[in-house]
Amino acid sequence: MIYFFSFITALFVSLVMIPPLMSLSRRVGLVDVPNARKVHMVDVPLCGGIAIAIGTLLPLLMWGPLDRTIASYIVGAAVIIVLGIWDDAKPLNYRWKFAGQLIAVGCVMYGGVVFNHLPFWGLDPAPLWLTVPITVLFLLGVTNAVNLFDGLDGLAGGCIILTLSVIAILAYEVDGFVSVLIALAAMGSVCGFLRYNTHPASVFMGDAGSQFLGFTAAVLSILLIERVHPALNPALPLLLLGLPLFDTLMVMAQRIAAGRSPFKPDRTHLHHKLLSLGFRQWEAVTLIYIVQGIMVGAALALRYASDAAVIVAFFLIAAIIAIPLYTLKAVGWRLHAPPNNNGAFVERRNLWLRRWTWLPEGSTAFVRYTLCATLLLGAMIPIPIATDFSVLALGAAGFSVAMLILYQRRRPVTLRFAVYLGAAVVAYLIASWHASLPGLGNYIAFYLAILCVSLAVAIRVTRRDLFSVTPQDLLILFIAVAVPNLSGDALAQYNVGQVAIVFVVLLYGSEFLMRRDERGRWLLSMSAILSLCIVGVRPLLS
Repeated sequence: MIYFFSFITALFVSLVMIPPLMSLSRRVGLVDVPNARKVHMVDVPLCGGIAIAIGTLLPLLMWGPLDRTIASYIVGAAVIIVLGIWDDAKPLNYRWKFAGQLIAVGCVMYGGVVFNHLPFWGLDPAPLWLTVPITVLFLLGVTNAVNLFDGLDGLAGGCIILTLSVIAILAYEVDGFVSVLIALAAMGSVCGFLRYNTHPASVFMGDAGSQFLGFTAAVLSILLIERVHPALNPALPLLLLGLPLFDTLMVMAQRIAAGRSPFKPDRTHLHHKLLSLGFRQWEAVTLIYIVQGIMVGAALALRYASDAAVIVAFFLIAAIIAIPLYTLKAVGWRLHAPPNNNGAFVERRNLWLRRWTWLPEGSTAFVRYTLCATLLLGAMIPIPIATDFSVLALGAAGFSVAMLILYQRRRPVTLRFAVYLGAAVVAYLIASWHASLPGLGNYIAFYLAILCVSLAVAIRVTRRDLFSVTPQDLLILFIAVAVPNLSGDALAQYNVGQVAIVFVVLLYGSEFLMRRDERGRWLLSMSAILSLCIVGVRPLLS
């Protein structure tokens, strides 16, 4: 249950904090100004990393044990965040950045975050004269690699979510409570951030966010193979963080070969190469997500394999990326837009659907009332509810009502907060009910299928600019469907896959109504708040 709270708390802390932080960032000049090397065209606030960091650390402070390792991580992360904010506001000399990162690395190493076992060294611990410099290089390298990798909307955050999801699975297999807690909190905070970072992004995570995520992923990777799950292959971090590391190594090698400084910025990163080949931003991001998914999937599949198998897999995937890139560039290939007749076919299909004048409003109304009924009836599902679960639900309902009354400027954020949390709670209850009564599975699947078809029709006959699918949405679907199945039996007993699938359906239906339907926005929001109240008071009435 704490894992669920950790993810949800981080998600909504990030969602709620970003809008006021964006306003503050513009006032103090904390914005990313376009230049020849960047792909955005307007000033964008650089405050997303602050919300990500607070959303990640808050659940850790609430539920994590503050032992020496965790305390050292928090101190090191704080150094990274402060340094990153400073660099975002006023670019620092690389020497100062490097010195600050070394302080953060020293903090976590003091807390015991150090490689003890190395590939091809066998089961015995490697000597300190070798493990200490490798640990320093790894922590610094990943922190900066993720920072350099953050070049397109949603790119670094989405890839880190994939990495953290596999770390959480592997840590969960052996009851690695703290690692799972941090990984899920970081995933939740990044998911909240990505709702504002969809292309064209309204906020960036900045150096504070990218360095914090890289630092956190590197620390969790070391803890995973050294303390939490020592049976794992010691080379596994190479696949878990393979794409940012490969991108950084490729860029530096190319700069050195061209006689330039390996640290001088240019447009030679992987995402720049894809853009130069004619990919649109969303296409480049989606393709990189797929490659990162292959990397972390290989890490999950090869977690107990030999050192040689893991390293060969990394270089094989790297070659599959690099060779086509350079070949396509050499032959002058570019990705072209789809043929015009394809667009004409889509338009004809839209016109065919719109012959029924009742269909746009009818399909929207069906989604509206079905989702409202689901939230209300789902809150009444006859299964036991834990006290802490009910307290969270009742507190969230009270917070939503208070925000709607006292802070009307943030009404859209408050409504989303209530709807998303209500959807998450009801998804959990539906999946738990299904687990207690397996015969319900077919009925729930049939209901979800009808809702999905109705939602698809409603989206198709509605203006496309009011609702569209993004690479971040595909990422959420991948995590919801693929990760629980890839994890084997570790998560099956807790119905993680069912909770995720139900939540995704409710989430996209809710997002459609929040964007498209004024009446549905209020009905859904009030239904969500009422469902949270029902869940909150049920233990008191039983």
